[in-house]
Amino acid sequence: MSKIDFTKIEAGVNGYLDAALADEKIDRQSYEMAKKNTTTFLHQWLTDENFLRVSPNVRKGILAAADAGRWEDIVNTYRKKMSFGTGGIRGFMANDRASIVRMEKEGLDAPILKGPNTINNVVLLLTSAGVAKFGREKGFNKIVIGYDSRVRGGDFAKAIAEEFLAYGFTVYLFDEACPFPEVTFAIPFVKAQMGILLSASHNDYRYNGYKLCCGNGSQFDPEERTDMYNNYIVKVTSDDIKTIPIAEAGKGKVVWLGGSEKLAGVNYQGHDELINIHAAYGNQVKHFLLQDTTTKKALNIAFCAYHGAGRKLVPQLLSDVGFQHVNIIHENGLNDLNGLFPSFNSDPGFEQQPDPGDWRAGKVAVDAFIKEYGQAKWDATDVLIGTDPDADRCALTVKVPENQRAVYGGDYTLLPADEAWAVLLWYRLKLDKGIKKNKSFIVLSHTTTDALTLMAKKHGVGVIKTWVASPPKRCGSGQLEWRIGRRHCRRQKKTRTNC
Repeated sequence: MSKIDFTKIEAGVNGYLDAALADEKIDRQSYEMAKKNTTTFLHQWLTDENFLRVSPNVRKGILAAADAGRWEDIVNTYRKKMSFGTGGIRGFMANDRASIVRMEKEGLDAPILKGPNTINNVVLLLTSAGVAKFGREKGFNKIVIGYDSRVRGGDFAKAIAEEFLAYGFTVYLFDEACPFPEVTFAIPFVKAQMGILLSASHNDYRYNGYKLCCGNGSQFDPEERTDMYNNYIVKVTSDDIKTIPIAEAGKGKVVWLGGSEKLAGVNYQGHDELINIHAAYGNQVKHFLLQDTTTKKALNIAFCAYHGAGRKLVPQLLSDVGFQHVNIIHENGLNDLNGLFPSFNSDPGFEQQPDPGDWRAGKVAVDAFIKEYGQAKWDATDVLIGTDPDADRCALTVKVPENQRAVYGGDYTLLPADEAWAVLLWYRLKLDKGIKKNKSFIVLSHTTTDALTLMAKKHGVGVIKTWVASPPKRCGSGQLEWRIGRRHCRRQKKTRTNC
């Protein structure tokens, strides 16, 4: 190893921090944390041979940033470890476009600035080692792994899969970018005990993340999540990073999730078992629909995948349930996988999120539709459906009646998911199928509009309002216990509690 000038690096870091504190760019608490952690973590990442084994160019990227005097970026990358939240971890892969573009071209080991507070292969392997050790301690032996359209998402997923293989898991790995709801469905379908999706949801191209699910597809119970983090993830070291290449895994240890046939251009690395999860998930979705799915429907639909993983499944689902007029937006790659999200980066210095619930994203989709199909086709369109990169967030662009256009400022308006749910609940209660008044209830989160509560009460339906809801657990008495953040409410046979 060539000699590293730690004195120069420490001087650069400390000089930046002292100046930032003096100029009141950071507060005292942030200053103290960064002073304590930055140089310690830098020394570890520059000298740990296990990190260099996983990512041989990690040192090169750090030293290049130091030579360029990027002290603010270095401090932000090393001042702390990536936070572990409700559903896993999420954060920058890098805070500059040039680094993301370089990683897209050169792969996970591109010599960009990496550290404990960015999403990179080292951080994900350390985190996965902790998750794997937790799982093995609990007797888990199967995991589902998927990814969306984020830059190098497939490579991240395969790297993690190889680590879980080394820890003795059977890995169910999606063969292309997939929606998060399909991952949550696949976990119980294949009887896995855990699942991971590589995704940063609707955040801009600089981000990635690691969504973690338990055996029924929901988030882990808060107590389990705390145990996993405090007793496993925090305690892992670089020595816990170990992998088995997918091609060298034993027969039956890698099972692919996809469609009815293998995809052209995908290397299945000698593992031939393929589960048609797309068909199984489609049947599950149709099971919940209240209308006849066999009749053709005349609704004119536009669809925008926003460069994300919903590009195939959403149009297929719409077709399967009878919507025969679906026009997919292709203009500017809106329906093509592209983790740089080029349709959203026309304004230098402004990193717009590919969020279908943002009116700016809605306008991008409408303008692209009109450019591709023409104004007359747009005039004949009833609704535009948009999904985010992992297709777990949806919004609708709807037409405005002519006599209301002065109020809305145009012939269409965005209906975010929150408002769409209000319309769907109204429709569901209006149908009144299978709803037993004073015995049925809805469950909603604290982020959802209170209009749902008022609507439910109007129809004699109970409401359970959660902070972060975990799966129901069966109590010893046979009661159903709903864990709601730190509060519990119990629904017994003869009573119902509204929270």
